[in-house]
Amino acid sequence: MTGTVQRVALEGRPGHRPWQRGREVRASPAEMEELLLPTPLEMHKVTLHKDPMRNDFGFSVSDGLLEKGVYVHTVRPDGPAHRGGLRPLDRVLQVNHVRTRDFDCCLAVPLLAEAGDVLELVISRNMLAHSSRAPRAPGPSSPRML
Repeated sequence: MTGTVQRVALEGRPGHRPWQRGREVRASPAEMEELLLPTPLEMHKVTLHKDPMRNDFGFSVSDGLLEKGVYVHTVRPDGPAHRGGLRPLDRVLQVNHVRTRDFDCCLAVPLLAEAGDVLELVISRNMLAHSSRAPRAPGPSSPRML
């Protein structure tokens, strides 16, 4: 296949640069204080019992994008994880008394898969991530349920 590649100018029209602001944007003192506050986290202990029909716990995990760790990606409706209160974006800190805070999925998935019929998790939940403004779960496709 033969073709040409056209060069596209980023500016659009001469002198116009939409990514540069003509004036400085300032936040109010209250907005600045809110931005500097630590993120509110909730800690939860969750015990799940494997679904005997599907042979899983009804959730999938993924690696963190901005922060190292393992996060709940999807939760199957009416599955054990859903009934246990697990939500997308929850961070998995411990699996059956094994600390997973610094794990990635390559280390956490075998631990979750070999858990047996009962899974004890310690998770942290960012309440801002679960507000109505935040997206539910990242990514277009669902990984395999655990």
